[in-house]
Amino acid sequence: MLVRYATSAQRKLLVDMDSWEGDEFRPDRFDRILDIVKEHGLDFTVEMLRELDPGILILSLVKRAKFHTVEEAEDMEFAPGTWFMTPDGTFVVECADEDDVPAVRNLIDLVYAIGVAYAHWLIQGGRWETVSSVQEQSFEYRRSRLADNGFPEEEDPYSIYEPFDLESFRSRVAGTDPGETSAGTARGEPLALTVADTPKGLFFWKVISSPAAAGLDHAAILSQTMNLVNRVMGASVRDLSEVESWGPVAAHALTVVSVGLEAVSRGDVEVAASVLKKSVPLELFRAGIEFSRPVSVLARQVVADVGGLASLSLFGDSAAADIDAAAAFPVKCPPSISGSDGEYVDFQNCGQVIASISMMKKFKAVVQFSKAVLGFDPSGNHSGDGLLHPPRFASVVATAWARQVLDGALSLAPLRGADLVRLRGIAFDGSVIRPGLRLSASGEGDEYALAVREFISESLDSVEAGLGGLVDADMVDPRLIGDCLLIAE
Repeated sequence: MLVRYATSAQRKLLVDMDSWEGDEFRPDRFDRILDIVKEHGLDFTVEMLRELDPGILILSLVKRAKFHTVEEAEDMEFAPGTWFMTPDGTFVVECADEDDVPAVRNLIDLVYAIGVAYAHWLIQGGRWETVSSVQEQSFEYRRSRLADNGFPEEEDPYSIYEPFDLESFRSRVAGTDPGETSAGTARGEPLALTVADTPKGLFFWKVISSPAAAGLDHAAILSQTMNLVNRVMGASVRDLSEVESWGPVAAHALTVVSVGLEAVSRGDVEVAASVLKKSVPLELFRAGIEFSRPVSVLARQVVADVGGLASLSLFGDSAAADIDAAAAFPVKCPPSISGSDGEYVDFQNCGQVIASISMMKKFKAVVQFSKAVLGFDPSGNHSGDGLLHPPRFASVVATAWARQVLDGALSLAPLRGADLVRLRGIAFDGSVIRPGLRLSASGEGDEYALAVREFISESLDSVEAGLGGLVDADMVDPRLIGDCLLIAE
């Protein structure tokens, strides 16, 4: 165990993180720490206990035992096996449960090893203070210590995700002026930086290993990154003892830092090395969050436009998962862009962010087009529409196209078998849609128009796949063409 080689501040943090669950002190967790520390000998254990907040020791005792003077105990009765005397015979220790006796006795012996006067002071403090008052005071001290070591204040744990002036930051750190190292150095002790869960192809690693980084203080950068992990950990989990959370949290922190570094330097490795000299990872983390913020904003607008998360099914399962990931907090990369097979992961580079922004803009444009031009209400209840398949935006758009071809007017009236036969005869040349009846996905137009045209083209690809392969154009079974069009039952 590396606890012997940790600094005093790191050992205190270990206790602060592992012995609490929310605002509740857990004596059983503190016992586990003591068991590990005792492996390094009595002197080391006593030294560590002496440097801890006395409130921690009081809590570990009074949450499981009451202390009586010998005089007070003369007229009291105790259940067998639940009490014992302090080493100097001054106090009777009454445990709430027989199973607590070994742990409480062990701690009492260690406290007496620090000194008899200290032990008496500690016990008297526990006798005259309520458990709730000692716990509340110790929790406040703990909050202060955690804040001094990079963890967020409980009242504002998500401040690192708040809006950040990316352009001002870029102008300060990405220019040719040698500048000064950022004054925003994080406070406290570095604890851990788990890189096993971190993608290996990050821009951050590329910069760190490049010749341009030869003059960087790599130890300082990694130490500051560890402090950032403390901050992100405090914003991510309630119970800091969750060891399994450190890997994913560290990966999240470093991945976002990498995106921020790439965004600020615009992908230039030499500029990025200079940026690392003039900034700290906390600033780069906030830059990465800010660069990807438009994805989240657009995704949430799409959710609002369709009337809530339940209506995302109108985009189909894959696109719904993409929007859901982009609308998450913190924002995640759409699975179809990350290639993560449905898992929500962080953006690994700026290219993924840019592609996701384009994707969300397209979805937003499609919703607006479907509502404003086609008259489709995505928030409505479509379960009783008499359709063979539930509607999708793709089938809505394709049906409007089909009705325009068949009837010369926009309509969302569901198609029947006879309509499909007519559409196959009018719109198809062999197995493909006639070029003159398709909209080009490219060409002139504003961003909104191009996005809609691209979606229409993709929707017609599905129609082409559904109808184009039919051998008998004079007989179309609606059940065989899938959900590419609105089909009446």
